[in-house]
Amino acid sequence: FLFMAIYTTFIALFGLAARGTLGKAGSRLIVVALIAGLSAMMETRTLLAISADLQSGVFTPDGLHTLWVYVYAKFAALAASVFTVGLMLVSTQSKAWKVAGWVALITASLSIPALWQPDGYGSLLGLSIGIGWMIMLIYAGSRVRAA
Repeated sequence: FLFMAIYTTFIALFGLAARGTLGKAGSRLIVVALIAGLSAMMETRTLLAISADLQSGVFTPDGLHTLWVYVYAKFAALAASVFTVGLMLVSTQSKAWKVAGWVALITASLSIPALWQPDGYGSLLGLSIGIGWMIMLIYAGSRVRAA
């Protein structure tokens, strides 16, 4: 649960700090972070319930029917956060941040085939979200250093 809380807080604080640049998109980024965190929490809760059912020998597929909703909501929200950051950076004056923004937009778009066909493209999710988070960290670090 700690990791979920950390990445939810990371994205929400980035949105809060970048509201001056993002405007309303910064507030949307906070909402997207909360959706990702809540979806991850419900996914974990469902997985734990399935595990308990398997251990007790009384398994019903009820949890499996709802698990995919939480998984897709979480990864879609995480990809949306990277996409939002990409849009923010593309609109900056700095050429370097514009390039970083396009990289974030392109990598966020890799999540579309991953969500559409997870068997074939699921590994793209980590790549698309991870690169976006690295860009967010570098941007945040540059703002701290500039201040």
